[in-house]
Amino acid sequence: MKKTLLSLTFILIFSLRTFADGLLLPVHKDYPMDFLKNLVSKVDVSITGMVAETKIYQEFRNDWNQTTDAMYSFPLPSDARATDITYWKNDIAYKAVLEVRRQDTNPGTGESPLVAAVNRYMGSNAIRILLKNIAPNEIQRIQLTYISLLDYYNGDCTYRFPLNTSPFVTHSIEQLDIHFSVKSNRPVQTADLPSHPGAKVTLHNESEFELTYSEPKAWLTRDVEMVFQESASGLTFNLYSKYSPDQTGWYNLIITPPNPSNPDSLFQKRMVFLVNISSGMTADQIQKSKEGLSSCLDYLRPGDQFNIIAYNSGITKWKTSLQASSATTVESAKSFISQLSVSGGSRLDAALPEALKQFTDTLQQNSVLNFTNGKSLVDPKVIQTLNTKKAGIFSIAFGDLVDRERLEYLSALNYGFVRYFRESDNLKAGIEKVFRMVSDPIMAGIRVTSAKSDLSGLSAVKGTSIYSNAFTSVSGTYSTPGDAVVTLSGRNKMQKQVQYPFSSTFSPDTLQFGFVPSLWAKGKIDALEQVILVDGETQTLKDSLIALSLTYGIRCRYTAYIADYKTVNTGTGDDPEVPAFAGVKDNYPNPFNPSTTIRIYISREMEGKINLLKIYSITGQLVAVIDITGFKAGWNEVLFYAAGFDGRALASGVYFVRLTSGNELVNTIRITLIR
Repeated sequence: MKKTLLSLTFILIFSLRTFADGLLLPVHKDYPMDFLKNLVSKVDVSITGMVAETKIYQEFRNDWNQTTDAMYSFPLPSDARATDITYWKNDIAYKAVLEVRRQDTNPGTGESPLVAAVNRYMGSNAIRILLKNIAPNEIQRIQLTYISLLDYYNGDCTYRFPLNTSPFVTHSIEQLDIHFSVKSNRPVQTADLPSHPGAKVTLHNESEFELTYSEPKAWLTRDVEMVFQESASGLTFNLYSKYSPDQTGWYNLIITPPNPSNPDSLFQKRMVFLVNISSGMTADQIQKSKEGLSSCLDYLRPGDQFNIIAYNSGITKWKTSLQASSATTVESAKSFISQLSVSGGSRLDAALPEALKQFTDTLQQNSVLNFTNGKSLVDPKVIQTLNTKKAGIFSIAFGDLVDRERLEYLSALNYGFVRYFRESDNLKAGIEKVFRMVSDPIMAGIRVTSAKSDLSGLSAVKGTSIYSNAFTSVSGTYSTPGDAVVTLSGRNKMQKQVQYPFSSTFSPDTLQFGFVPSLWAKGKIDALEQVILVDGETQTLKDSLIALSLTYGIRCRYTAYIADYKTVNTGTGDDPEVPAFAGVKDNYPNPFNPSTTIRIYISREMEGKINLLKIYSITGQLVAVIDITGFKAGWNEVLFYAAGFDGRALASGVYFVRLTSGNELVNTIRITLIR
């Protein structure tokens, strides 16, 4: 399954980049450890249709004997945008503010090999915020919220969260908690968390379910992957809308193809494969391109037409024109591919016009599939002008230094999408899936229209195709709530115009589907950044981008989240409470002498039970018991003096604090007494 994302508002996205969980890097140069210790990670994901809102809550502890500032860094997925950061100080929740300024860099950038490695690992879309004055043994809490789209392929919907921090975090954390709340577009057949076996799935109805997973003493060595499979026999439409008292409404329309599609409904296709053989491609990238392209040829059907163009400083064609697919032509093409060698520069700007010349009309599905490292200064608008036969331009991009904005801008203007691969990905399988998506359109030249005159955004999909293995997303605005008929039209395989009208309600509700404005703003911000980074900055574009960022609270290239320790999160209903996990959490100071404060979180289920803290020596001897039965649900603290049952001082050493509730063990922490 491949991730679908539209630049502008129509999105066909694909990204399987593997990153890490958030890290807290100390600013103080004498800090004795590489990072503040991660104690808790809680991943809470709300999925509506194909849109995921992710909240990652983390707790870190300053195990040093001095106060330090620290930079929180989170590897935001490449297709995601952050919408909120909340941080805590002295148990007060503060909301990070967006300011027009450059985002801070990690401490030691350019000097520390560790920080350089962290920067590479975080990727170009990382979120950073400086948190100040974290006292010795203080727990720093932070929550980041971001919005993204699901991966989708042939009915399988996949969500991934970057939890793997194993290169940097070499200890287990106290608690990992994962929660999904899913409201699907269609009936759900199966749901699973293959990355973390043992998750509990609760089905509320045929299209809504929850999935939960909890693990104490968890090692963060695997990313989170959740998969559910939808079922539907026909083309489905789902509209989500939200209204604002200032008479602005936002909507998100999801169009999902049948699952599975009828092979008789699929177009015959014309396809030109472009292969980058410049010296900028590594030997492995070239080899993977060859293997992937060769496997794609095996999926061509009788009646399909294709050609191959290899490009570096020049252009080498397999044939001068499109060839009909057959056993003979496929073998000849594979032989051509095997003989390609690397040299010279990268002239995608010359190869694309040659590819577009291969198409003589728009009667069949015209596509260009480009294998590249993204290192070519092609002008997307020039290619758009040359693309008179409406070919979809799709790129398979290799490596970490891809010119992402240029490729996505190119595809956005030319009916396509981009798929990114890293060296560690299963490239052959991934390339085959991308090809199967590109090769299976069920409707071409689509339009979405409505008699409701105040709808913006519908034109973003004009001229594109609907593919059998991908959903189509349209986001826009409206000014007046009400019912309306929205019509999808386009050409089928027989070149006949077909129409699918569906009744829609553009809601007056100001509370439901809060993700819709953020999704619309995300699409606008994505599109503006592509234009700026490819065509160049103008004051008008910059002002528009900043206005969107500040209005919707979504960081762009000109803004950054700042912890001002003044803007209190006032708890209006959308603001988070401190997520917590029942049990004894930690103690401070640690090591201690002669006393230490133990922090405990009492859940509502524990209230009314006999709750005890039992302290054991390292040899397993019970030396003290503290009755906390009367503590109320929530955070609590208890002072422990290092004395045993007889009142005598305990000896230096390691002790274990166990919390039991109703004679059941909740959890255990280790404390150290130093005389």
